[in-house]
Amino acid sequence: MQVSSIRAQKTSKSPRVRVMSPPQQQHQQSQSQALVISTGVPQANVDTYSQAIVPSSRARANSSANANTLQVDTSIANKKFSLGTSLKMKMFDNFVHIVENPKAEDLNQFYQDDRFTFKFNNKSFGAYIDIPNNKEYFIDYYRTIGTPYIFGLYSIDKGQGTDTMIGAVSLVLRYDNKVWQIMDLKIAKEFRGKKCLDNLITSTLPTRVMKGSAYYAISMNPNARIDVICNRMKLPKMKNRGKMHIYLVSYDNIKNILPTLETFYCSEIGFVNNGNDRLFIDNTNNRNIKLLHLHHNADYREFDFHDPQKGYAYCFTIHEDNEFIVRILKEEYNIDPSSSANVFSNDFKTDWSKFVKTFEI
Repeated sequence: MQVSSIRAQKTSKSPRVRVMSPPQQQHQQSQSQALVISTGVPQANVDTYSQAIVPSSRARANSSANANTLQVDTSIANKKFSLGTSLKMKMFDNFVHIVENPKAEDLNQFYQDDRFTFKFNNKSFGAYIDIPNNKEYFIDYYRTIGTPYIFGLYSIDKGQGTDTMIGAVSLVLRYDNKVWQIMDLKIAKEFRGKKCLDNLITSTLPTRVMKGSAYYAISMNPNARIDVICNRMKLPKMKNRGKMHIYLVSYDNIKNILPTLETFYCSEIGFVNNGNDRLFIDNTNNRNIKLLHLHHNADYREFDFHDPQKGYAYCFTIHEDNEFIVRILKEEYNIDPSSSANVFSNDFKTDWSKFVKTFEI
């Protein structure tokens, strides 16, 4: 979850597919459909919620798309709205509303603008996450983790005749334990501080699929305001559960420490390559950091590699509560964390070191 801004060409790679037997597939589909019905979540591209606000004229200006961004049509004339939003349009000149499963081109432009930079490889503001192909990302990448529900927050400006995406959040119901992961939460910079975040959160998280469930989010943002925002989410018992140390090590290092990590994780360790979906970009030179992420303690996603590969850095995470393994990595291998993230959740019980993987942050 990155409140300030959470996150090409396609190359071939090994498929990463969760293999389910036909009964499992049927159960998964039935459960997803039941969630949609029981929580009142509408079908795709249906406008579901509106809340009157009056943003400033500067805030209503559209950000310019970069050269690699799809052209976005924001004209009101070319869109269909729900009855509730149509009534709002008769009453207000400016207001926001929620759309489930927004268009790929809207998401593409929105996540390209105003990227969030975070500490990585021991460098403050050292990296940012890039999504090179949003359509495949929001469809395929999320589905390597679980079943996704994607919401966009849009701002209608009748004077300008526009309906523009100003916020987004994705909720992913994980395959392995049916826990909800809150991902890629973002509000456009010019709309922050205008209660847009509250509108996005309160109209999607607690009143929809999240109510009464286990849920969590990972934030690379060190700003203490994130704790305040979590308190405003109106999700029962949502709070900071501690720091995840993030390690970035070389090929030689990972070969040396792999037996120690396998003992710590109590699991076979393989490697995942997100190189086509979710890239870590070095902010100093805008180059892709070639990463392989350690994968363990789960079978919902296949390994891309079973053994370390030359030419990559290796990324994994350990919760701060596991002080003994942090000390071993430091004292025996001279390896320190290169950055960190905070985990926020309600009080469901898990071993965060075994549960959280860096390819899902």
